[in-house]
Amino acid sequence: MSSSEYENLIRVVRTDADARRRLVLKACFLAALAEHAPAVVKHPTREKKWRKGDLDAIAAGTLARVKNDGPRSELHCVVGVDDFNANLRYAKGSLVYLRAETKPPLRVLLYASLPPPTRAETPPPTVASGGGANDAAEREKRAAAANAAAANGVKIVDAGAATEETLALIVAALSSEPPPSTAEAGEEKIATWASSKARDALTFAHGAFWHVVHDQHVFGAAVRATGAGGGEDNDNAKGGGVSTDADPGLRVVARRGKHAFTIWHHNATPRTYLQIAIASVEWMSVFKSARFMFVFVVAVYGVWYNKFCAEDEVNGGARAATWNEIRKNTGTAGWEEFVNNSPLSALDGAIAHWGCKAGPSLAPAAVLVLMGMAASGSGFMNSIGRAAAMRMKRRSAAAAKKRA
Repeated sequence: MSSSEYENLIRVVRTDADARRRLVLKACFLAALAEHAPAVVKHPTREKKWRKGDLDAIAAGTLARVKNDGPRSELHCVVGVDDFNANLRYAKGSLVYLRAETKPPLRVLLYASLPPPTRAETPPPTVASGGGANDAAEREKRAAAANAAAANGVKIVDAGAATEETLALIVAALSSEPPPSTAEAGEEKIATWASSKARDALTFAHGAFWHVVHDQHVFGAAVRATGAGGGEDNDNAKGGGVSTDADPGLRVVARRGKHAFTIWHHNATPRTYLQIAIASVEWMSVFKSARFMFVFVVAVYGVWYNKFCAEDEVNGGARAATWNEIRKNTGTAGWEEFVNNSPLSALDGAIAHWGCKAGPSLAPAAVLVLMGMAASGSGFMNSIGRAAAMRMKRRSAAAAKKRA
């Protein structure tokens, strides 16, 4: 496949992330897909029967390639073969929803959790205590205890590190009878209703930051969960590591009929005030304003240099012009009175001396910057930059010819 075909293989369906982040996450997913399913990338029109383990590996491979540069990189990744249902909240600027044009098409959801509040209204959830909390036998024991109260085809498949209290809440919510209007709408509506009920019950008991994904078709997930990853990540205030089968953290896998549910808890690492300030800045607007300011400063400096500087015949370069030269350049005698009466009259000599001396040295750098601005796109700013660059280039050439 050509590079354009690789690019068209994956498209962005929905996002609120910037262009760079979209491009990076697309590349990470494509690399993971090529590693774990190279035949699909090479022949995307050939049908493949996906297994949960395959999709889990692709999701985990995608996260492994994302550079960890702050809370927005503490991502969750869900990969499915259909439009799975996701009941969650995400950090602004982190959501990217992709579609791979394979057979069947793959849907990929990437997003980051919200940071915790400064003051929690409800106690955070706890993970199962004891050294064997992640032991398979212990997890099966807790799952069996919860399943004893299950109904309507509900079953805890993997209890993770959830406590018996948390498992009981999940089982009760998923086993609940839906309203008649929902029950008549079909299994998909019932599953969506049960997903919302489970998240609401967990949020009411243990606060926000619960994530629920479900679908009747196979899907895989690589998520960060409270208590996963070991070490400091077991602290609820510090988010959590990537959940694995050996160390799932507060992640529960359940079923209701044909639908599979993955339920987990996670909040992003709290950000410092500096990180919040940096994240709130619209950098594209800042860069655009900086370009306008640079062109304005260069234009004002060019006018000032033309009126208040003269060629230094003795030492070469430029010097501050005399008042007679300024009158000749400007055609008016008002500048002397204006400068002498200004608040900066005491600095006038130093400003004129160094401003005129620096002009010939700064001109080449300014020309390069303006030419770069002119070549970096199209529009009004580039027209200004191109014109200013040509004017400064002509002035520099004329000054060099005159000195020679």
